Amino acid sequence: MSSISIQTLKDYTIRLLNMSPLIGALSTYSNGFSVEIDQETQLILIIIQTPSAVPLTESLYFDIYQTLNVGLFPLVSLIKPINMKLIARTGVDFSEARAFAYPYLNGTPQRLHINNLDHFIIKQSQYKVKLMENYFVDMSKIPVIAVQGMVGSGKSTFINFLMTVFNSFADCIAIDPKMADLTLMAQKLKIRCLTPLKKGNTDEFLNSVNAELAMAVDKIYERQSLLLEQPSTILKPYYIFIDELIALKGLATSKTVIQTFDRLINIISILGRATSVRICVSGQSYNVADSISSTTRSQIGMAVLLGKVSDATAQFLFDGSVSGIVVPHDGRVGTGIIAVADGGINETTILPFLTPTYSLN
Repeated sequence: MSSISIQTLKDYTIRLLNMSPLIGALSTYSNGFSVEIDQETQLILIIIQTPSAVPLTESLYFDIYQTLNVGLFPLVSLIKPINMKLIARTGVDFSEARAFAYPYLNGTPQRLHINNLDHFIIKQSQYKVKLMENYFVDMSKIPVIAVQGMVGSGKSTFINFLMTVFNSFADCIAIDPKMADLTLMAQKLKIRCLTPLKKGNTDEFLNSVNAELAMAVDKIYERQSLLLEQPSTILKPYYIFIDELIALKGLATSKTVIQTFDRLINIISILGRATSVRICVSGQSYNVADSISSTTRSQIGMAVLLGKVSDATAQFLFDGSVSGIVVPHDGRVGTGIIAVADGGINETTILPFLTPTYSLN
């Protein structure tokens, strides 16, 4: 470790827990528990001897998380798992055969400052997009991205960043019911953008969006046929950016038009993973009933919440509680949390997030 040694991390962890009432009278002095640091997997392991007078529950797991997360900051940052992470230990006595495991990062998450966006983009690919210092996301495994943030949270700047980066390796289309930031960025990038007609019928715009989504579904079916014939074909990603999802659906009055929109979004979110047809939605909130269907929500591979972070604001994009997550602040907008579920062996975790800063040439 560069900022703190393994032994120092272990000692601090032991001191925090020995002084905490969380695990009752148990302490390392009485061999009630022990601490190990797995540097390879970056896990802090809390091994409580069993049988134990203290019930080993999920509540205890997250109480220990809260204590360590604040107590060890900023030497390390704990990553909050969605569920309790229990690891089996081999080659030890059965009384020590299990451990609470807490993923961590050295130091604190660091905001990425990009001086030359053109040079930065050259180094990105769908398999590795840099979002923070030492933090990369494999976008090829993420069918749906959802970004949430109120006005002034940095949401639009982050969406514009994603569209600029994705445009270097993918085909993109933008849908902007507000004709604002997304429209302006699409014009700069020469990306086709759907916007409402000034005097158009309120249902007409969503109808035109549905026609575009239907073409995306056709693209999915075509790519499915191609992959059946040529399984090794590498498909160019196709991204559909939708700004202010609730506002978009709110423009329509026809129930049939809205239901068609939801059905098409569901099809794309489910079938798009294998065919590289993906969705990126953004909005101030998703707490309006049916703003995102349960089908589409289940396919969200990257969720970002910017601005105020609380269980109330996060409940529609994030499973479980987000309380206790320490979000570093550096005086800039664009701070919050991020969760990535890429379908791999790593379970979803919630991480403090600081959006990249950049300037457009």
